[in-house]
Amino acid sequence: MRRTYVFLAIVTGSLFAREAMTPKYQMGKMTDPRDGVTYATTTILGHTWMAENIASLDVVKDGKFDCYDRKNVNCDTLGRLYSWWGALHICPDGWHLPNGDDWKSLLVVTSGLNLLKDGPDSWGFSALMGGVAGKDENGKDMSSGKSEFGAFWSSNAIDVDHAQMLFVKKTGKFIVSNNAGKGVLASVRCIKD
Repeated sequence: MRRTYVFLAIVTGSLFAREAMTPKYQMGKMTDPRDGVTYATTTILGHTWMAENIASLDVVKDGKFDCYDRKNVNCDTLGRLYSWWGALHICPDGWHLPNGDDWKSLLVVTSGLNLLKDGPDSWGFSALMGGVAGKDENGKDMSSGKSEFGAFWSSNAIDVDHAQMLFVKKTGKFIVSNNAGKGVLASVRCIKD
């Protein structure tokens, strides 16, 4: 059932009414032919996104990947975490790692609101708070941020060592970082070509 909301605003003494934008999305599925895993998808105003973090093991030799805290149960619920190099090549044929403009378009259309799996999700995007993993300053494995934030790669390289990453906090606030080390392991959402 479609709901219509009317907002009233007084502008220079005149009364205006307008229909609110009803979230327009359609849920679907896609099966990754490499491993047979089926992922939920959401099509938001003509752009089809995976509605789950990818969990494929099909990574090129330079791509690092792991599970949060190196526990397989975290891969089952949160997907795998990939380095930027791995993220560039992990999406199946016909899909790609979103660039900054793809992310910007998603955030503009949705106002960055209601995209959380564990909160209001008016768009079917189901962002997960999967945190990040990598090495600390002493070279030891570390994971941080699970249940606090999600981190998603963009294909935009900033320089030889850094790339763009999108963070979403459990409050729903999105932050774009242009200073993420390419060796950090983060989540991947693919968008259809």
